[in-house]
Amino acid sequence: MKKIAVLLILAMTVAFAGCGSNESADADKKEEKTENTSKEDTKEDSAGDVLADGVLTVGTNAEFPPFEYLGDDGQPDGFDIALINAIGEKLGVDVEVENMEFDSLVASIGNKIDVAIAGMTVTDERKNAVDFSDSYYQAVQYVIVPLDSDIKEASDLNGKNIGVQLGTTGDFMV
Repeated sequence: MKKIAVLLILAMTVAFAGCGSNESADADKKEEKTENTSKEDTKEDSAGDVLADGVLTVGTNAEFPPFEYLGDDGQPDGFDIALINAIGEKLGVDVEVENMEFDSLVASIGNKIDVAIAGMTVTDERKNAVDFSDSYYQAVQYVIVPLDSDIKEASDLNGKNIGVQLGTTGDFMV
C-alpha cells in the first residue's frame, strides 16, 4: 500500500454516485461505487491510524517562500503551513511541523512524519512512493545568469557548474 503523502486528499475525498437508466448500467455503477467506497474506507482507516494519537506530524522544507519559510520566531510559516494547520483543525488534531531537508521528505513519510507539505512537483517516481493531493500551484524552472552572460540557451550550460537544491525538479532537470 502506498504511503499517504498529504491528508488533504482524505479531507477532500467524496464518493460519487451516478444515475443510470437501465439495470445493467445501475449494476455497473453500484459495483464501481462499492470499489470506490472500499478504497475510501482503506484511506480512512489509514488516516485513522495516523491520527489516532491526535497529532499530525508534518514534514516541510522551509526554504520556498511564500509557501514555506522560517518566520521571525524561527518556526516554519507560510501558505502551506497555514493550509496544513487548517486541515489539522478540520480533522480535530494538533499539527506538529518539522523542518527538514527537501530530499528526505518523501522517504520520511510513514517513518519520521505522517505527511509532507512543500512546494513539490509531482513526478512519476514520487507517485510510485507516495499519494499526492490535487496540485494547487504550478511552478516553473529558470536558470539565472548575470546580464552580461554568454549563456543564452540551454545548450550553453554544457560543462558549466550549476547550483540546485538536491532532490528538486531543478536537480532532476540538470
